[in-house]
Amino acid sequence: MEIGVGLDASLGLSFEEEAALSRAAAELGYTSLWTPEGAGYDSFQICAQRWAASRDVVPQGLTTGISVSPVALRTPMGLAMSAGTVSAITGGRFILGIGSGGIYRPSGRRSYGLPKVSSLEVMRDYLVTVRALVAGETVTYQGQSVNLHEVKLGIRPAPSTPVYLGALGPRMLRLSGESADGAALNWCTSEQIAWSRERIAEGAETAGRDPAVVKMAEYIRVCVDEDADAAR
Repeated sequence: MEIGVGLDASLGLSFEEEAALSRAAAELGYTSLWTPEGAGYDSFQICAQRWAASRDVVPQGLTTGISVSPVALRTPMGLAMSAGTVSAITGGRFILGIGSGGIYRPSGRRSYGLPKVSSLEVMRDYLVTVRALVAGETVTYQGQSVNLHEVKLGIRPAPSTPVYLGALGPRMLRLSGESADGAALNWCTSEQIAWSRERIAEGAETAGRDPAVVKMAEYIRVCVDEDADAAR
């Protein structure tokens, strides 16, 4: 098990505070720095800045990751370009997590002008194409939400970028086992984590993959305060 630190926009941190906490995380022995993404600051640039700050302590810098970027915010090529750039800057110390965000709700689809679509199929479309693009493949793909014809990412060599899928339900977990480098979980008990691993293994076995190659990243929510009742 590796332990990282998650910092999200709700903390209201300045860029200077982000850098200071990134250095502190490296000093304390954490192995990674994570952020979710919304419609605020670009999380790819946040990750690059955190990595750069952590290099003041660890020469190679800490691994950074987004868990997760809602796919409605970008096209598959846009995700691949941004992820590939951060991977190149950090020497491969970047993990891209993608998720459905709010598109499972009518209001979420309406916000981005999306028709009624299956969140599962949208994530399949994005996962397959983004992962192929960052692997340097030429992609031709026709799906429910993504259509590409002989598209290739113009970064040489191809960026080393693991792609994780935000997953909580059984079908999305199985999809991560079938096609992702990892599953990004949230709000789970230890029992749910064990159950999730079983669903991931089912998907991996269906696709003829070794379940052990599919990583799991889990946000564990904490609050630190001298007053334990206030923290709770």
